[in-house]
Amino acid sequence: MSREHQLVPATEAHARALAPRLRAEDAAEVQATAGVGPLEGLLMSLRGTLAGGGHAEAWLVGGEVAALWGVRPLTGLRQTGVVWLLTGELVERHRIRFGDMSLGRIGELLLEYSVLINWIDARYRRALRWAEWTGAELQEPRPFGAEARDFVKAVWRRAPRGS
Repeated sequence: MSREHQLVPATEAHARALAPRLRAEDAAEVQATAGVGPLEGLLMSLRGTLAGGGHAEAWLVGGEVAALWGVRPLTGLRQTGVVWLLTGELVERHRIRFGDMSLGRIGELLLEYSVLINWIDARYRRALRWAEWTGAELQEPRPFGAEARDFVKAVWRRAPRGS
């Protein structure tokens, strides 16, 4: 990855920098999931991931925070990781690099976890297309989160050995 595009360990400073530039759809998803605004949602995601034994990264473009993501083991099931991703508007200007980076990271995570899961707001079509493009199986929408809106469970599975 070039110096222009970098993955670095995520910090609260990254969350604070991304919060005012969060995509509208990401902000709506945070509100629907946790009932909080962008900054609180980013900090909750980051802190919960780190406290849960996971790790989080910031994707920087020219030193500016474009996205934050993290993964943590599902309680009691270390083979299953709960993954999350929140993006800023900067991602839209760097879609190809973002796609390459995220596809590579999903592949790397599936070496660590046999299954990754996330819940995506059913209104967030771009995120659903991204999840499907990166190999997720999308389940039927069902009520989820603080607002009990329809969310789609996305499931990524490690390919069986030899395939």
